[in-house]
Amino acid sequence: MTRSSPIFLLFSVVSILLGQGLAYCGREGEQLALHSIAAVAILIQWIVFIPSYFFQTERFFDFTGSLTYLSLVALSFAQESGPKSPRQIILTTFTAIWAIRLGSFLFTRINRDGGIDTRFTDIKNKIVRFFNLWTIQGLWVFITALPVFIINCKRSASQPLGARDTVGFVLWGLGFACEVIADAQKTAFKHKPANKGRWIEEGLWYYSRHPNYFGEIMLWCGVFLSSTKDLEGVQYIAILSPMFVTFLLMKVSGIPMLEKASFKKWGNDPQYQDYLARTSALDGVISIQWKAPPTVTEPHVMVVRNDEELLPYIRGSLVFGKNANAMKSRLVYIPGVLPALGVSPVELLQEYVAAKGLPSGSLLFCALKGALGWHATAFTGHERSMRMRTREAV
Repeated sequence: MTRSSPIFLLFSVVSILLGQGLAYCGREGEQLALHSIAAVAILIQWIVFIPSYFFQTERFFDFTGSLTYLSLVALSFAQESGPKSPRQIILTTFTAIWAIRLGSFLFTRINRDGGIDTRFTDIKNKIVRFFNLWTIQGLWVFITALPVFIINCKRSASQPLGARDTVGFVLWGLGFACEVIADAQKTAFKHKPANKGRWIEEGLWYYSRHPNYFGEIMLWCGVFLSSTKDLEGVQYIAILSPMFVTFLLMKVSGIPMLEKASFKKWGNDPQYQDYLARTSALDGVISIQWKAPPTVTEPHVMVVRNDEELLPYIRGSLVFGKNANAMKSRLVYIPGVLPALGVSPVELLQEYVAAKGLPSGSLLFCALKGALGWHATAFTGHERSMRMRTREAV
């Protein structure tokens, strides 16, 4: 047990209570079914967690998530014995197809990789944190497919299909295709020996660093949109489905973890920095435009104190660590100085961070280009100390 263990246990408790609380969105007579579905979602995770922790393996984590989707949509579909509406049949089928495809893909991939998933390297030996991840996965399944569970458990008559359903089905189809194509492209890329140790930036990955996640968010938006024809009152809480998927992938277990792992591998590679600068993290559209910095004739220290000053100069950046927001107001850029001294910005800042006892994940690396071929590194810490250090070096 570590100091953070109570916090992770609290997260697990909150996950259970949140799932059961959301089950109250059903109408009278439907709530019991939703409570049962929420409980089964967590129970399946706990059952598989026990041998997974004992054998220290993450091999069955994603597979269990997909199996949970299949089990719960089947359970919800069987709640009412009467005729099923077209919407119930279609959305249940969509969810099952997606779960089978993703589950088989992820299970095949982790077996091909020797049962190793780098997301769990520092977690699976910590029982509370590992248990917490499994519990959250149960909540993830329940919230993500909540629109489907609600309409499958409804006892009132379903509304006929309409234009809203058509748009929802198209969104699901486009999102599913995007996810499948992106996964296939990355798999084919990794199978080529010439690409060993390289990142992918071809196909859909040329436009987005995570096109598979973009597809997943899109398809769940489509499911929710179609379900709204049968939702009423508090049942619109089902909008948490696409919102939760987006939050989880963009802020928790998707993009942040993968970006951090990728940056550890290639963060000092100028080509990778260029890829970060010109490629959106998600949608392939939003990106930071780079402008060349003004020409200077001699090395100097430039302190950038806000985003407005930073944006015209930035080329590519990643922020890690718990104090990312605070970091943005304490960035120190040293264009021209370090290259003139023949000093690596990364080495100097790593030495500085070590000397100050700062968290090792608190660095923000950037690459700047201009008339002098500038490089710069931003960091957390005392501006004055770094500026004095730079002047002494000069």
